[in-house]
Amino acid sequence: MAADNRVRIIVMYEGLRWFFVRMDSPNRPLLADFESIGSAALLSRESAVALCKRLQEGGWKARIETPSGAVLYEETLTTPSPVKTPDPQNMTVAGILIVAGNPPRGGFYIRFPGTQIESLWGSTPEETYQRLLDHPLSADLIKVAEKYIAPEPPIVDPREIQRSLQFERRGRIRRPDLG
Repeated sequence: MAADNRVRIIVMYEGLRWFFVRMDSPNRPLLADFESIGSAALLSRESAVALCKRLQEGGWKARIETPSGAVLYEETLTTPSPVKTPDPQNMTVAGILIVAGNPPRGGFYIRFPGTQIESLWGSTPEETYQRLLDHPLSADLIKVAEKYIAPEPPIVDPREIQRSLQFERRGRIRRPDLG
């Protein structure tokens, strides 16, 4: 395939524009900033569409661009997928994780891992948190309630991306001080 038919996938993350490098894990892309454009993957149009759909299904804001900056396949990638009922999302209030319950009861729960204390239940995250605050032992329960742990961001050092791509291409990493 000719090099001018190759495209890049652009991912919007935290309000910034990033270039897709490769999938780091099944649901997490490896991204590079604008200064590291050389490490961004140049893909065939067919594989870019499939990867872009996969990223969008995973919740990433992704689109396809040519090296000159023209956006491609916007209509194909923005067609609505079959409507499915959204799964209840876990919430966090004041750093405490509030977990969405499963049907038939549903609702939301605050768990207390590593203890024999039963979970608190409410129909909304706010109601569940209020029940925690209203509990007679709330000061002790807040200390042992399950805390929200933020996921690590999918951004890596551009030099590390360049080294790993060089290793994949050539099978070795050249020391910069040897020229």
